[in-house]
Amino acid sequence: MVYVYVLKCGDKSRYVGQTTCLESELVKHYNGELDDTRGKSPFTLGAYTAFPHSGPAHAFLRFLKTRAGSIVLKRFY
Repeated sequence: MVYVYVLKCGDKSRYVGQTTCLESELVKHYNGELDDTRGKSPFTLGAYTAFPHSGPAHAFLRFLKTRAGSIVLKRFY
């Protein structure tokens, strides 16, 4: 399984990521091991979606990082 997830950061920003192991990825974020979210804690897992393959997951991740995807994220997360 491949997961696309949305984190709500303490600085009111959102982080969108993709991983095959959601639990270990969240631990890395919480421990400050990833540069993209270091210093933006505390985090809340806004949502995640599981995909059976990386192709659709990557397409969804790319969509969420577009302007239209950003509007969707602001409205629902």
